[in-house]
Amino acid sequence: MPPKTPLMILEHMEIPTAPFVIVPAAWPDRDRRPINEILSRSPHAEALKRFPLCIKPNCEGSSKGIYSFSKVHNLAELQDGAQKLKTKYPDQSIIIESFLAGEEYTVSIIGSGKSARILGTVHLDWESVRPADGCYSTSDWAPDVEDDYPTRVVSSKDNPKVQQAEALALQAWQALEGQDIGRIDMRWDLDGNPYVLEINAIPGLRPSWSTLTKTTEAQGISHQELIEAVLESALERYPQARCKN
Repeated sequence: MPPKTPLMILEHMEIPTAPFVIVPAAWPDRDRRPINEILSRSPHAEALKRFPLCIKPNCEGSSKGIYSFSKVHNLAELQDGAQKLKTKYPDQSIIIESFLAGEEYTVSIIGSGKSARILGTVHLDWESVRPADGCYSTSDWAPDVEDDYPTRVVSSKDNPKVQQAEALALQAWQALEGQDIGRIDMRWDLDGNPYVLEINAIPGLRPSWSTLTKTTEAQGISHQELIEAVLESALERYPQARCKN
């Protein structure tokens, strides 16, 4: 059986994610079924018949494992791309999911459970930097060049799409029992439907550089205030750790 993933939990909680299937790490070493047979056994088989699709490793982050061949347009490209990923990441399962071509947002959250709250939201404008085929990969862009990072902090005031993103992000964070600090990435399809892409439970906190800190700085929250808030959230869960003086 493929490993359980956050996507499976979100799906079980009826939180929208892109239609997907997990190709187990054993394929193709011990399981030589063609990819289309694996797709046909998925509950999302009908949706996954519609190309383009996206393929990526199950357990990576920060675009690691996303290449120009990750966006596939037919079964031949899918089979070839999956083989390439298995060569590069032999011990990992692979996610195959519908390619979402709409807008992308990332929502920063602080706190745990019912105490969790939104810190702010960033719009990722890939239209300004992505290559012509629409697939953004680790080899396309140097993230150390700050001016090229296609982000813009956006307000939820009078913006229904941002309001929708923040409500969905908070729902996903609480469903997966996120703690203290994190980011929820989501993307829309071309029909205007939002889907959760990823839950980042260990987001970067580098001042004036990481997406989360850029978000909080735009809200007037200093880096020291942010770190203090993260610690306060943790102490709510571990009150015995508070200094008694």
